[in-house]
Parts: sequence; C-alpha cells; structure tokens
Amino acid sequence: MKKYLPLFLLFFVVSASLFMVAESGEYYSTFYKEKYKGYWAAFLVEGFLAIAAMFYVSDNKVLNVCIKLVMIPLFLVVVGGASLNVASPMMATLAKVESKKQLVEHLDEQNQQIKTHLALLDGQRMNTALAIKHQRQISNQIASELKNQSSSPWMIWVVMGFSTFLRFSVQLANLVFAHCLGQIWRNKNSSVNTSAKTGACQTAKSSLQFKYQRIFQYLKRNNGKVTRGQIVASKVLKGGVKEYDRILGGLEKTGKINVDKKKDSKADWVYLIV
Repeated sequence: MKKYLPLFLLFFVVSASLFMVAESGEYYSTFYKEKYKGYWAAFLVEGFLAIAAMFYVSDNKVLNVCIKLVMIPLFLVVVGGASLNVASPMMATLAKVESKKQLVEHLDEQNQQIKTHLALLDGQRMNTALAIKHQRQISNQIASELKNQSSSPWMIWVVMGFSTFLRFSVQLANLVFAHCLGQIWRNKNSSVNTSAKTGACQTAKSSLQFKYQRIFQYLKRNNGKVTRGQIVASKVLKGGVKEYDRILGGLEKTGKINVDKKKDSKADWVYLIV
C-alpha cells in the first residue's frame, strides 16, 4: 500500500485541482468575452497554488515564508471564485425573494388604505363597488405572490454557506496532501542521494584499502624493508609518485610502517614494517 501511496495522492491532488479550476473558471469566464481566458486564469492560480504547497527550499526560511504568504491570496481567489459560481444564482434568488416581500408589503399597505377609504364612503354605491373591486384585485395579487414565493431565505443562506464550506474543505485538503506529496518526493530523493554518496564512499574506501594492502604485501615480500625508489619502481600501483606518497603516508599514520629518513635523497629513504 505504501508503495502506491504517492500515486493515490497524485491522483486525488490532480482531481481536486481540476474540480477547483472548473468551478472557479466558470465564474471567471463571465469576466471575458473569450470564456477560455477565465478558465486559463483559474488554471494558472491553481497551478501556482499546488506548486507552492509542494515546493520547499532547504536552508532558506525567508523564501519559504514568502511562498506561504503568496498562497493566502491565491487560496482566497480560487475558493472565492468557486463559491461565487454557485452563490451568484442563489443571491439572485434572494434578491427576488426580497423584491416579492417588498411588493407584498406594498400591496398590503394599499389594501389597508382601501379598507380605510371604504369606511369613509358611507354608502356611496358606485365608489364603494369600485373600492371593493380594487380591494379584491389587490387581495388576489397578494395571494398569488405568496403562493409563488420561493423557499425561505434562511435556507438559501444555509445552502450557500455549505457550498462555500465544501469548496474550502476540498481546497484545504488538496493543499495539505500536495504538501505531503512534495515531502515524500523530497525524502525519496534525499534517500537516493544518501545511498549514492554512501556507495561512493564505500567504493573509495575499498579502493584505498586495496592499495594499502598492495604496498604492504610488497614490503612483506621484500623482508619488510624497502627503499622509496624500489617501491616507486615496482609499479605495484597504477598512479604516479604522488599516489605512492599518499598510500605510504597513510600506512605510516596508521602505525603499520616506519620510515628511516636519514638519507638526503628521498629515493634512499627506507620503509620498514613495524
């Protein structure tokens, strides 16, 4: 399961990013004559946001803080656009509900005025008949408006809040798992580099030990006492004089051999096994 975890994370991160691009891009496309520009803007914002979540610069705290700060407006832009894509039609519905409410209040006010007017007519048949007819029309209109009224405004607010929370949650989870994906990738690369360095060190160490052994065996074959000139001329090692000096110096430091430097010429110095 652990082996395929990065693939699962990548799949869900990409899916969530495409969802947010589609949601916010649909809203931003209303700002342009060419709709693709709105989707392209949403894609760029979401892309930068995903990269910022995965990106980390070692040993540079200032740059990492700047990257995190850049994520804040990008996050708000994407979540805001995706939420407004759903909220805009609901806001229009709320506006209609408010308008109908105001209309019903206005009709009810007129109805009350007519009732007051009827009380003052004092039996005038024609005016009374017209006032009653007008009152019935207004009453019917009020009933019709109330019958056709949309769902309760508070329910629309609940739906808008939930839809915004949904997009906020999706984007937040997307960033967290994108960060996890980046961390897994960095750890994997770090592990590969460490293994490579360890292997290189072990190879170099093995090569050095092999050279120490070649020189030491040559000294043994020559009764443990050889001049520097003899060792260099032996061709035991493939390197030049500097390579012999490095290996002989290493053997001397480890205490395996001693050097008699009484002679003026380096070629006549004598190396002896301790």
